[in-house]
Amino acid sequence: MSNLYWKMDVEDNAFVILKDSKTGKVASLHSTMTQWRHLFSLEIFMEKGYMVLNGLITSTMSYGEEVLSVARNRSTAPAATWKDEVKTQYITNNSWRYEMEHFFVSIIEDKPVSIGNSNDALELMNIIDEIYKQKDF
Repeated sequence: MSNLYWKMDVEDNAFVILKDSKTGKVASLHSTMTQWRHLFSLEIFMEKGYMVLNGLITSTMSYGEEVLSVARNRSTAPAATWKDEVKTQYITNNSWRYEMEHFFVSIIEDKPVSIGNSNDALELMNIIDEIYKQKDF
């Protein structure tokens, strides 16, 4: 992590490698404020397929069109193919509506909030605390 470019009390760049201590599964995260243009890309690649979300619907649309690409890996490793990739372009951002609907249904039906609850928030804050503790290699 660094704040060498903007010289503010927030990092310009963060490169994080996360490893689940129980399963050994690994994930990486890169976040930057030094990119010359707005860019959003979320890539999830696994053994049998992948999902890539590029762009992000915002009020300014400065991150470009939001497009989700999904495909199964139909080849033998190490070969890869883009065949049969399904692309979905999103026109409207419904994420807040879906979260609020889930929240209201949880209240009305007296069920626990299972998406984005305080336990999720606490777990994320603990992970971030651990990342900051490890920031100087």
